Amino acid sequence: MRALLTHSEFYSNAVRRGLVRAPVDYLVALLSAAGLRASVANPFWLQEGMGQRLLFPPNVSGWGHNGYYVSASAFGQRAAVARHVAHYVLADYWLGTGMRLARGVISRSEVEALGTDSAARRALVGRILDLMGITVGSVTRAALDEFAVNAQWFELTDLVELIFVSPEMNVA
Repeated sequence: MRALLTHSEFYSNAVRRGLVRAPVDYLVALLSAAGLRASVANPFWLQEGMGQRLLFPPNVSGWGHNGYYVSASAFGQRAAVARHVAHYVLADYWLGTGMRLARGVISRSEVEALGTDSAARRALVGRILDLMGITVGSVTRAALDEFAVNAQWFELTDLVELIFVSPEMNVA
């Protein structure tokens, strides 16, 4: 949470003027990037903690906008939702099938074969982003690359969750 809320891109002009995704929009973006149907991931029970319960607005004017969804507890719950969706992306990874993303699969053997090759690990970040259909800023990309280069091979799957909680995933 600290990394997300202190990230320089989180406070950039583009982000400050952008819309913070409402919880349902964030959830749709995650499911889309993961290539999952809501009926499979069943994430709706996690949504209320982010500040929005589908079909149950807080009053007749509906839900708030933008800053209404910015709080430590709401972002903590977003991280929990990201972890939940990442679980489904990686459900068969340890069985050898691979990370199943919206636009393809990355097998466990491919990830293990990277070894400690920094360039190959950076390429993995790009491949995951491409298969999710997500574009991130230079600061986020540099942080993801640094994580990939320094991670143990078995931690590389954490890239999915890190992308899910990136500033770019939290703004529309």
